[in-house]
Amino acid sequence: MKPFLSFVLFVCVIFSCRSADRSTDATLDLSENVEKCIDVVGTLKNAQKQCKQFLLSELAESVDIVPLEFTEHSMISSIKDVRISDNNIFVHDIKSGKIFRFDRKGYFINSIGKVGQGPGEYIHLFYMDIVLDKEEIYLYTNVGMMIYDFGGQFIKHIDETLPFDLFNTLEPRFFIHNNLVFLNDRIPVQSKKDLWSLALVDSQFKVDKKFYNPSYVGMEDEIISHGTKYDKHENYWTDGDLLVDFRNDCFTLSYWGVDTIFKYVDSSAELEPIYNLYMRKRPAFRVSHEWIKSDDFWRYFWLYDFCDTKDYLYLSVCVDENKYNLRYDKQNGNVSFVKDFVQFREANLAGFRYRRIKNPQFEFVNDFFSNTKFIVQYKSCGFMYVRFL
Repeated sequence: MKPFLSFVLFVCVIFSCRSADRSTDATLDLSENVEKCIDVVGTLKNAQKQCKQFLLSELAESVDIVPLEFTEHSMISSIKDVRISDNNIFVHDIKSGKIFRFDRKGYFINSIGKVGQGPGEYIHLFYMDIVLDKEEIYLYTNVGMMIYDFGGQFIKHIDETLPFDLFNTLEPRFFIHNNLVFLNDRIPVQSKKDLWSLALVDSQFKVDKKFYNPSYVGMEDEIISHGTKYDKHENYWTDGDLLVDFRNDCFTLSYWGVDTIFKYVDSSAELEPIYNLYMRKRPAFRVSHEWIKSDDFWRYFWLYDFCDTKDYLYLSVCVDENKYNLRYDKQNGNVSFVKDFVQFREANLAGFRYRRIKNPQFEFVNDFFSNTKFIVQYKSCGFMYVRFL
């Protein structure tokens, strides 16, 4: 059996967002200052809005095919995440627990990080992101935040950044935007009582500002009571991923279960709602957040991803056994969609039926060449790319 695979990345340079001047302060009020309202349900009821396909050329300026060099020092087994800059490709390999750095032609340059228990070493790598102008890479590990340069040289470890120091979740994430670091936490609750979802931290990873999921308001006590220590077979409450996008130096996000897309405003350090999605009546918090999803859950519309480009906003929405990719035209407000079918992965876990969607990603037809299906798997710094075996 072949233990390692050769990978080819299809790297797309994405059309950047149009900039907009805003004089008002940002707000989290879901009913005011929302820039655009998109009627998802109304669109899907109109058969004339349906398209056969969306073309990749509508989304991307160009596509580069990058075979990643396979050497004894760059044996990629399975990819967790990818970051791309103008000159580099960084691949987070799960099996090795390292970051492999390639140039934009796919030639291996060096690895970053080391598994072990010595200085500058770790046992498990959770997440990574890059600071372009400093040429630094941040690795969040079981021993906390570690910073390396692009050449793999260990720079420093940030004290008091162990997972239980910063996070409630067992799946910690962070994002870097314009040299600002944001921590992303999520339920289920284990011991923490402060239910922030996003936190802006300073250079020593002390929290400067917290942002809260609006759907938690009034639900705090129930959320805490439905937490878990992961050592019991119970249907605790949990979140889906925080959806994020970084186009044209814009940080936009959507909380799980909240049908609004927000933009982080650098000048005010606030989140401003920019798109409000109408997806019919929303379910009770219990239905949307139970770890083991009930049959009711699948009857509602859920946003699984979004992408904001110069001309369009793309949405990936699922309901029942159907998957819809929607395209909102920023010039005229028209919305069209492509319909597909959901693929599920299921398992029996201690008598519970665990069910999740396997294919929530965007799909386009690659009209640059071959007219084959292009599935978006990773997003980074204005690029989109897929893994192709």
